[in-house]
Amino acid sequence: MSDFATSLQEALGSAYQIDRELPLGGLGRLFLATEVASGRQVSVQALPPDLAERVDLGRFRAAVDKVSRLRHPGILPLLAVGARQDVVYCVWPHPRGESLRYRLIRDGGLGADETVQVLHDVADGLACGHGEGVCHGDLRPDNIYLENGRAFVAEFGIRSALNAALGSEGGMDARADVHALAVAGQQMLAGRGGRIGVVIGRALSIDPAEQFA
Repeated sequence: MSDFATSLQEALGSAYQIDRELPLGGLGRLFLATEVASGRQVSVQALPPDLAERVDLGRFRAAVDKVSRLRHPGILPLLAVGARQDVVYCVWPHPRGESLRYRLIRDGGLGADETVQVLHDVADGLACGHGEGVCHGDLRPDNIYLENGRAFVAEFGIRSALNAALGSEGGMDARADVHALAVAGQQMLAGRGGRIGVVIGRALSIDPAEQFA
């Protein structure tokens, strides 16, 4: 186990046992772990030490407290957040299914009906978060997951919480999330148009008057 993983395990205590590091870390380094009490697998995301030491922990905890209360089928719930010395981490259930990124790499795109379903599920989750004053802040195919014909998002609100803790919240609003979803929709359609393309085109408009709120 690396020195960083050892420090993270010490911060996690006896609640979670690290199994291995995963290749895609997003905001930092990502680890697969086991929740000791239940035996279920979880994902532990840890900020790199040089970033963690600059985080205002009070502001970060206040921001993620809102995130932890979000409950929606389209949102992977935040289970825990913690900090010890230069280790700051968040814990989620380990997502089942496959990421949209992997699906796009494998198949090149999705059919129109499946694209609509994914857009609906993710938009519904975004609406739930936005209604509670929480923006995702980092929506992309890597943190959109597909399972049993439905879609859900991971890492909801963590980028926004981190920016708040660093004092740089510019661009983190509902419209930015809608724009990011439209970009993902464009990738799913893989150049196909039709009525879905018209909706996505409006969401991607640089004219605020044409954009969706």
